[in-house]
Amino acid sequence: MKKQNLFIGVIIIGIGLLFLFDQWQIPFLQELNYWPMFLVIVGLAFLIQSLFSKDKNNIFPGVILLGLGIHFYFRAFIPIWPDSWAVYTLIIGVAFLALHFGAKKKGLFTGTVLCLLSLLVLLAEMSSMVFHRYLPSITQLWPVALILVGLYFLFGKKKH
Repeated sequence: MKKQNLFIGVIIIGIGLLFLFDQWQIPFLQELNYWPMFLVIVGLAFLIQSLFSKDKNNIFPGVILLGLGIHFYFRAFIPIWPDSWAVYTLIIGVAFLALHFGAKKKGLFTGTVLCLLSLLVLLAEMSSMVFHRYLPSITQLWPVALILVGLYFLFGKKKH
């Protein structure tokens, strides 16, 4: 198997499966024929390409596209799925962590901070009113936290 053809091959197989599922008209497979599945297919193609090649740069866009596809798909079909800016920063944070653990060894701090901030906001937004009594300031102070993290990246100590 040629590694340069792997990306295109996965995309063509994925699109072919979507068309096949559409022709079969099986109820639970019909729901897969929705535009976010194209993002999922391209994201998986990037991830499979990075898995079988030495170039690990495809991990980041693969996780981003896969995450966005899953988010848009679930948002359309699962009524309780969150629709918040924190979902997007969580996807980016997971992409940084995947890049770090996928051999690049970069992005651990950025990914961790983005994931923690996102999860905290998602937890605060999705929690019951009782929980909001104890953490109202967290949901109001997230812009300050983002500014502080940005300032740290601009003016913090640089490791060489």
